[in-house]
Formats: sequence, structure tokens, C-alpha cells
Amino acid sequence: MTNASPPGAASTAALKISCPSCGGSGVLRMSDQRFRTCLDCLGQGHLPVFEPQPSLQALIQRQEDQAIQPSADGLSPEAVSSGSR
Repeated sequence: MTNASPPGAASTAALKISCPSCGGSGVLRMSDQRFRTCLDCLGQGHLPVFEPQPSLQALIQRQEDQAIQPSADGLSPEAVSSGSR
């Protein structure tokens, strides 16, 4: 059994941004002898990187492009059929 990383893990490793609050340690120093988990990075030491999502306008445009196009006379069988048998 090997310890191979999952696909895509190498690309996300390069995108990790060190947490500016804790400096990448995941722990905040409260005083000389008090520490707590960094809540910005949840103790991981790096901030999560989110992939940009398509905008709502792009999603609506994609749905409109996939919609049924009307025939030349303006009526499609789907528009005039009642669906009853």
C-alpha cells in the first residue's frame, strides 16, 4: 500500500495561503503561557482557497441556450400539446 496523494492534491498544495493571523502555525499566543487555536484558519495554518463559481447571469444564459427552440412558424409540438393521452 502506498501513501499516494489523491488526484488534484498537488495543485491545491501550491494554492495554500499562509494565515496572516497566526503566521501559519494555527495557534495564537494570548500571553506568555496562554495559547488558543486560530479561528481564522481553524488551526490549519492556511486559509481555504475557493474556486470561483460562474455568475448567475452565466448560468441563466446557459439554461436559455439549452432551452427548446421554437420552429419556423412559432409553434413547437411541446408548446401546443396538452400532454394527455
